[in-house]
Amino acid sequence: MSTEKIDIELLYKICVVIIITGGVGGIAGGLYNKHRNFPLAIEKGWDYVTYFFCGVVCSFGVAVLCTTISSLLSNSGENNKALYLIGISLLSGFFSMRLLPKIGDQLETRLKLIESQTAGVAKKAEESIEYTKLLSFSDTAFSTKNPVDIESAIVNIENNIKMFATDRTINIYLGRLYRQQRKYNKAIYALREFIEHKQQQIKNYPGNNSDKEACGAAYFNIACYHVLKAAEAPSEENRLFEESITALRETKKYNPMLAASASNDPDLANLKAKKPEIFNELI
Repeated sequence: MSTEKIDIELLYKICVVIIITGGVGGIAGGLYNKHRNFPLAIEKGWDYVTYFFCGVVCSFGVAVLCTTISSLLSNSGENNKALYLIGISLLSGFFSMRLLPKIGDQLETRLKLIESQTAGVAKKAEESIEYTKLLSFSDTAFSTKNPVDIESAIVNIENNIKMFATDRTINIYLGRLYRQQRKYNKAIYALREFIEHKQQQIKNYPGNNSDKEACGAAYFNIACYHVLKAAEAPSEENRLFEESITALRETKKYNPMLAASASNDPDLANLKAKKPEIFNELI
């Protein structure tokens, strides 16, 4: 009976010493490796509460360890078991010092990943709400043709354009809203900015046809705005027509199907009447 009792007690004490000594050794060793000097500096992911908790664990672990060893050494017949227990404790502390910091780093990395993913989901939700609002403002402006609605839609898009710098619909809408105000230069500038961002995406992902088609659509609208501008500035007609032809050629490069339909677009009628040969080239 007494042998079983002693074995159970020894097993319990071994577990206690391994857990406490290993944990304390791992935390202390990990912090020492990170900081080298005391007092410890607070790093991201750690706070004063954590250090306080570690101090309590360390104090409790030392107290239990000393009590356990003292109890074993008080019985001369248990010296070998005490030495065995101390050896296990030292080994567990040594390996914990190496393993626990790595486990802690992995947990911290995972927590950062989860935090990043959560922030990403929240950001996407915010972008989705803002996107819906911008489309709604723009549709209202196109429907009412009210100058106040048009200006409001433009301001809202311009304030959020960085968020949607590569979105085809938002940028095409912005160009068309400026067209409603007959501000063709601003419409052309906005679309060229969009094209610049899209071309970077094409460079990074050359196989994405939707990016190429979006560039083609932007160039097509630019061609239309040059022709519309020429109607209001006859003295610049030749230059503006050449700009329009260049944009149509770029349209064909990125979106051949859209370029082939150019001859049917009423915005290009003036160009078609004076330079019909260009439309044969686009087919």
